[in-house]
Amino acid sequence: MTKGTRQIVLIAATFAIGLMVGRFSISKNVVVYSVPILDGRFRNAVHLDWPTYGLPMAEYCMFLKLLDEGDVERLRHQLDMCLDMVLHDASFRRPELPSSHRDRLDVAIATVASYRDEHPRSVTSSFSNHTQRVDALLDTFKVWTE
Repeated sequence: MTKGTRQIVLIAATFAIGLMVGRFSISKNVVVYSVPILDGRFRNAVHLDWPTYGLPMAEYCMFLKLLDEGDVERLRHQLDMCLDMVLHDASFRRPELPSSHRDRLDVAIATVASYRDEHPRSVTSSFSNHTQRVDALLDTFKVWTE
């Protein structure tokens, strides 16, 4: 084996090992599971640091309690805050998605932008330090609905 060939093999092996180590270190804190749905299975992933992410059970329970109590203003405030939180998350998720996979997310954001245009946020929430980013995201989608 020539010196040049050895260098190429060494570089390729180093690259392959780097990919394997990177793959292991990235995925070791993520669990992927399948959920049976009507037309097949849906694969889902959850980071072990936040096992309830995407499962807003406690929030839904709180919403139902507020409805039971007739506290519509507090319910609106809580829902506005939750909407801001998922929009904030979407603002980071969207650029990471390949353009071919953004359509459904874009339609959802445009729907919220249209709603927020007619029904502004009810009050400033404890999530207000992120509202500027959320509002900027919604502003980019207002052109879709005009």
